[in-house]
Amino acid sequence: MADTDDMENMLTMDMGVPLFLAIWVAMMVAMMFPTAAPMILTFAKVQQGKQQRGKPYVPTWVFVGAYLAIWTAFGALAYAAALGATELAGNSMWVMDNAARIGGGVLILAGLYQLSPLKNICLSKCRTPWPSSSLRGATATAAHFAWASSTASTALDAAGSSS
Repeated sequence: MADTDDMENMLTMDMGVPLFLAIWVAMMVAMMFPTAAPMILTFAKVQQGKQQRGKPYVPTWVFVGAYLAIWTAFGALAYAAALGATELAGNSMWVMDNAARIGGGVLILAGLYQLSPLKNICLSKCRTPWPSSSLRGATATAAHFAWASSTASTALDAAGSSS
């Protein structure tokens, strides 16, 4: 078992917020953009058609920027959660003694979600992208897609960092 000094900043890997977020965004781009690409291309095509017809449109960079901003904000929340978990673990031997069980429980919950009707309900909302013609709509679309993309991966990331 590692001593307390080794455990102190393990979840944040002893990084400050800027470096953590930079690595978080690089990881997100590497892992999530391949699955986001069809949505981004669909959004670009819809918006290009609107632009050609002279209707209000949202540039694709706004959609992608909103997607990145949402993931960056989620990374900041993950960093804060990691600091909170580190503090909790440092103050509670029960948490330290049961970290593997907690991680296993999170994995079981993620697995139950994968088999639940809720997953299909969530997927039915994001499988067919809806076009948006305003900045607010583009941001909402990006937020929805980022949330839908992260549902299972978040649970697995949390479980991996707690064991």
